[in-house]
Amino acid sequence: MDLSPDGSAIPPLLAERIHALEAEVARLRAGAAETGVEPVALTPSESRFRMLADAVPAVVIEGTAAAGNFYVNRYYQEYTGRPAEALLGCGWHDVTHPDDLRRIVPVVAQANRAGRTFDVELRLRRHDGAWRWFLMRSVGVPDPTLGTWRWFGIGIDVHEHKLAEDALRESELRFRVLADGAPVLIWEATADGKAIWFNRRWLALTGRTLEQEIGDGWTEVIHPDDLDHCLGTFHDALKRCVPYQMDYRVRRADGAWRTLQEAGAPKIGPGGVCLGLIGCCVDMTETRAAQTALQSAAHDLEHRVTERTAQLAESEARFRAFFEATEDCLFTVAVTEDGRFVHEGYNPHGEARSGYANATVRGRMLREFMTPELARSTEESFATVLAHGTQRITKRLPLPGGEGTFDSLMVPIRDEHGRIARILVASREVTEQHRLEEELRQTQKMQAIGQLTGGVAHDFNNLLTGVLGSLELLEDEVTSERGLRLLDAARRSAERGARLTGQLLAFARRQRLEPRPIDLNALVTGMAAMLHSTLGGGVRIETRLAPDLWPALADPTQVELAILNVAINARDSGPADGVIVVETANACAGVPETAEDPPAGDHVTVAVHDRGSGIATETLQRVFEPFFTTKDVGLGSGLGLPQVLGVAKQLGGGVRIASAPGRGTTVRIFLPRAAEAPAAAAASPLPAQPPGALGGARIMVVDDDADVCAATAELLEAFGCSVMRAHSGAQAIELLAGGAAVDAALLDYSMPGMNGAEAAQRLRALRPDLRLLFATGYADTAAVPALPAQVLRKPFRAADLAAAFAAVLR
Repeated sequence: MDLSPDGSAIPPLLAERIHALEAEVARLRAGAAETGVEPVALTPSESRFRMLADAVPAVVIEGTAAAGNFYVNRYYQEYTGRPAEALLGCGWHDVTHPDDLRRIVPVVAQANRAGRTFDVELRLRRHDGAWRWFLMRSVGVPDPTLGTWRWFGIGIDVHEHKLAEDALRESELRFRVLADGAPVLIWEATADGKAIWFNRRWLALTGRTLEQEIGDGWTEVIHPDDLDHCLGTFHDALKRCVPYQMDYRVRRADGAWRTLQEAGAPKIGPGGVCLGLIGCCVDMTETRAAQTALQSAAHDLEHRVTERTAQLAESEARFRAFFEATEDCLFTVAVTEDGRFVHEGYNPHGEARSGYANATVRGRMLREFMTPELARSTEESFATVLAHGTQRITKRLPLPGGEGTFDSLMVPIRDEHGRIARILVASREVTEQHRLEEELRQTQKMQAIGQLTGGVAHDFNNLLTGVLGSLELLEDEVTSERGLRLLDAARRSAERGARLTGQLLAFARRQRLEPRPIDLNALVTGMAAMLHSTLGGGVRIETRLAPDLWPALADPTQVELAILNVAINARDSGPADGVIVVETANACAGVPETAEDPPAGDHVTVAVHDRGSGIATETLQRVFEPFFTTKDVGLGSGLGLPQVLGVAKQLGGGVRIASAPGRGTTVRIFLPRAAEAPAAAAASPLPAQPPGALGGARIMVVDDDADVCAATAELLEAFGCSVMRAHSGAQAIELLAGGAAVDAALLDYSMPGMNGAEAAQRLRALRPDLRLLFATGYADTAAVPALPAQVLRKPFRAADLAAAFAAVLR
């Protein structure tokens, strides 16, 4: 039997080829010795040798240690992809794997010095860059002409054989691990009957070491009366290559004899050759009743093994199904000994999401196929795993399949030496989750600011109510032109403040809207004159109205204010051509991507386009923040777009803005589609009744703000009303219960303790016919429409107050 350097058998076909070339070399050497002719001069023999060498499918070389190759055969040239001229004069170092060079160079050097034949296994680089294992045998022939040894070498491709050997070793390792964990005594013997291995349970039973048991050492623990029978059965089964079963006694570590039932089976190799025996032993010391119990236990064990195997198969199937079907990205990378990371494979979702196909990236280092940025980020994460073990890292990754944020769990997998050999990565995409979390934070921030601004606007409206009421009362007292001018300036300032509070309430979404089906085209057309007068003559307004526009569900007054706000911003951006375009359209919105987006569904849109300076990206992200403005001090409140967004959101729509520096801006307002068409225009309302029409009315004013209560009461008294004042709901109830003669009551909705709605219910319980009117800085509660009462929004003017009471008392 021919053996390789590591002692394993060489396949017969390879051995036959080696022997043929060795025979030819030996014949050349013998001929040289008999004739005294130098080998280099044996042209016919050398020619036959080279013809033979070119015919065999193996590497054949001829040369010396110092001068390199004299000759390389055709197979060697085809394998390396290099012509003979490129291979002559050089050695085998440049095509040999670097790891193998370090191992075999000392062997070759020693053989060259001694001039003896040597065998080595090494990997040679193929023309396509692949490495394959070869068994290289070199035979030395003395060459007097050269004064050195001439070497004839033959290399046989044993790559598949080598892989098979590796697989066999791995299988052997698995067997040993399984056998060591088995609850029985297991052993193994070679074809010559020598024991080579016993599992831990056997050694624990006998109390001996493996070195004591191998060979024939195991016979020392066999009972003398059973030894002949045991050895006879063993060798007979080995000779006939058949399984067997027998009982014998073995001395335990404490000296007690235990009866073992042994079952052995032959290991059969190629061609039916018996390679040895393998067997296991079960302790059968107990009585035959116990033997029966043990046989039952053995049967049960077999069943459990089968069941466990089925469970493992099922578990493997479940894992494979999970690996294939999970929407998480799963992949593994191998870690080379020099710390490089080599991709091993993605699961299907990982392959699709990453944008890297397994067929093109498997087996390649990360930096070979990833972008430099992605490779650097990924390798940094893996380096952390090598240094600190399992890691959980969340990163935004620029993948070919699309940029996204991933939450990754990276688990190191160690080999038998404890080295991290690969890393398993499970990544879950959290891009949408992060977006929603950011949107939630933004929404919470806006809600908090909205609550603050709503409260401020409400209190400010109370102040303005007192201011406007007092100014109107002073108009009858002031007669000088200068005094009237100052009063008018004060009134305009108060009205500007009222508009500002309106914007605050729109942003806070606390104004009382009255949505109804409207024709947005008609609304835009009707705003033409107001837009021209507001924006000035230097701006030209163009409209592009969709002919098939759906009806919109909206509050027309608030929509007009929103369009006006956006148009003023467009004018202030300085459009290059002086043109602002107002456009209407139908739109079907998808799933919202930002807090400002409309909900999914049908919407009607009005958009304002300009070709002005545009908005930078960092500024564009803040345009809906309240009080944020890029205008100079005094030219903007920072509430325009927040007010537009507040109105749109309160109506059930949203706002989108698109802009870039130097390319203008488009603000598109989304309003929900109405289920029905707008109602026909109603007849013009009757003129408001003059204040004198309220003469003689008995009215109770209920407001916790003393100044507002006083100013309102004096306005009503100026109209000829009889007014009773109350500064809380409780006081109003007390007055009415005491018999106060009252026709109607004006109640502030927001009062501490008992609000206006609660007070109104108590008053109605006392006087069901009492007429009610609410006054409030905002009305966002469902309690107000629960009562048959009108609502007067603060700040109000005298004419508004008179008209409201005229309607209530009608």
